[in-house]
Amino acid sequence: NPSGSGANNYTTFQAAVTALSSQGVNGPVTFEVSPGTYTERITISNIPGTSPTNRVIFKSSTGNQADVRLRFNNGTGDNWVLRIQDADYITFR
Repeated sequence: NPSGSGANNYTTFQAAVTALSSQGVNGPVTFEVSPGTYTERITISNIPGTSPTNRVIFKSSTGNQADVRLRFNNGTGDNWVLRIQDADYITFR
């Protein structure tokens, strides 16, 4: 939630990914993403502790995937918004 606060709130996708990469997981993790357009470029690398049972899920908090948009405006020729490198067990809904 970009306007939220608290220990369980991340204002950007990258902030959540950075926390995952540095802290890892010890169980399933679900991020409920507030409606809106998020303009950022994200790279997700290996997250310690992920497994078939310890998945990381990003999903719309409303249950409607159309309520959340992830985009990036860049003129450098790098035409990606989300890059997953050497990471498994990540789901976007």
